[in-house]
Amino acid sequence: MSQKREQLIETAIRLFAEEGVGVATARIAKEANVSNGTLFNHFETKQVLIDSVYAHIKKVMGDEILSALDMELPSHDLFLDVWLSFSAWCRKHPLEKTALDLLKSSQLLTKKVKDEEHDAWSDIANKVTEGIDQKILTQVPVEIISLTSESMLNAVMGYAAAKKLSSKELETTVKQSFEIFWRGITTERSTKRR
Repeated sequence: MSQKREQLIETAIRLFAEEGVGVATARIAKEANVSNGTLFNHFETKQVLIDSVYAHIKKVMGDEILSALDMELPSHDLFLDVWLSFSAWCRKHPLEKTALDLLKSSQLLTKKVKDEEHDAWSDIANKVTEGIDQKILTQVPVEIISLTSESMLNAVMGYAAAKKLSSKELETTVKQSFEIFWRGITTERSTKRR
């Protein structure tokens, strides 16, 4: 990625987080110390900029979270690691998390960028499918488990921010919340084996 393109994406992340996704491209260009024409040389339209910012955040987040995972761990431990890594990422990248949430809720993202997001997390989706096939996890679509996990994680992070939890308090809260989530997605049989 060119330095100017990266500068524009970083500026857009900050301004989206601070002012919302309706911020003008001229403002993004000005804050990035480039002309509006330069912005459009890198991003043909504001839609391309929006999708590029979203994809950039998801890639950075995915790389940071997924690269540290041991995919050979039992499902419980692996998914707990995902939760802990996600919460650590959110705490480390508050502007990116805010921009990500705004972009997701804006309904401005194209289907293509949403589909690419799912591809990045395919190893985790495969582990969920494996858990369902082995009757460890409840027999529901993988997407239901993923959406439930994402919603609960976002709720935990919102709670942590509102309560200004310390890192230790956040870790405890994430672990407790994860156990609630885990009991909700596992079968009775698998819960008894633990």
